[in-house]
Parts: sequence; structure tokens; C-alpha cells
Amino acid sequence: MPKKYEDVDSLVDEILEKNRSRWKLEVIRYYSFDDFKQDIKLHVWKKFHKWDQTKAFAPWCSKLITNQLINKKRNLFSNHSKPCSDCHWNKGMDACGWTASGLQCGECKDFSHWEKTKKSAYEMKIAGSIEADDGEILIGDHGDINYEGFLKSLGERLRKEVDDDMSQISLVTLKIFNYSWVENLSDDEISAKMGYKSNEKDRSPGYRNLSLHRKYIKNIAKEMLEKEDHDFA
Repeated sequence: MPKKYEDVDSLVDEILEKNRSRWKLEVIRYYSFDDFKQDIKLHVWKKFHKWDQTKAFAPWCSKLITNQLINKKRNLFSNHSKPCSDCHWNKGMDACGWTASGLQCGECKDFSHWEKTKKSAYEMKIAGSIEADDGEILIGDHGDINYEGFLKSLGERLRKEVDDDMSQISLVTLKIFNYSWVENLSDDEISAKMGYKSNEKDRSPGYRNLSLHRKYIKNIAKEMLEKEDHDFA
């Protein structure tokens, strides 16, 4: 009988813990290894249908985690960073060997572009700290964003994934998005529509599935909000 993700969930935890020593990004205040674990478990769950079940799960999962670890390190340090970091003229301590002033500044076209488009995001990454939400808030305090317009754009993004991926997981994600944020149904109502049941004491039906799908949706929403264009009218 084919295995389900729930059958290997605890093994994923074990593999992640074995990789904890490779994290070495404690300097990042807003993104901890526990955050990484949650994102990776979501990624493994999303890719689970691609695992060839005639082969061992652990090596396949370990490779997936290793690739994500490399990508995450690159993204955390490289995205939005100053172009000076790998520039030949970088003399360190904000000094530049190319500009007339001797400083890393707008005299450089690449620096000027970074300053106009990515500097604020870079400063937020360095100084900011993101608190975990309660699992129910999709969009935070973004007064300049049209909420209904954003939800429409987010729904279109998820529908495109269904068209591109054609997987049952993508279709379920879209359904849960519509039930949760378009129709505003309760968890019990959604679980009933999805046919979810629970064998765990004091746990509502489908809580694990709802949590995984909503985490994925919120990651997509966060990605959209981090783009330079916030016009979702």
C-alpha cells in the first residue's frame, strides 16, 4: 500500500534535526532554524508525490533538505544585499575604490539602482524581527494594499498553479483558500466539505491538512507582498 506523508512525518523531523548543526545562521534574528523546519516540512509535503516509493525515503528526503538549506542560505544573505558585496572595487567598511568620494554611494549606477529598489528591504532584513502569527492572519497591517484586490490576485496565482501542476495537492490548496478567505467558513465547515476526520484526541478534524495548506498559501502571499509592485487594486 502506498505511503502517505503522515507515515513519514516523524522521519522528516529526525532528518531535520540531524541537519541542525549545518544551519549556522543564528545571526538572522527574524528567521530561526525552527522557521526553516516548518518551511522544509511544507516543501517535503508538497513534493511528496514525486518520491519513488520503490526506493528508500531518507536519502531522497535528505537531498531535498540539503538543496533547500543551500537555497535558503543564499536567499537570506544574497537577496536585497548591496551590489558592493562581491564587487572588485569594494574596500570594506562602506569604502569604494571606484567612486570619486571613495564611498559606496549613488555615484555607482548599480548602487543607485539598489538604493532605489532594494535598500529598504535589506535594512528590514538586517534590523527587523518577525513575530509568528496565530495562524489565522493572512495579511498584516498594509494600509496601502487593497485587501479584496490582493485576495483576487492571490486566488489567480493559486489557480495558475493548478493549471501548471495539475496535482491533487494544488487543487486542494485552492479549495481551502476559497473556503477560508473567500467564503470565510469555519474550520469545522471546511473539514466537513473536504471530508476530513480526526483520530487524535482534542484535535479538530483536518487540523494538520488545513495547517499545511494554509502555511503554503501564506508563503505565497508573503512572496507577493515582498515584490516591489504592491498595486493589487
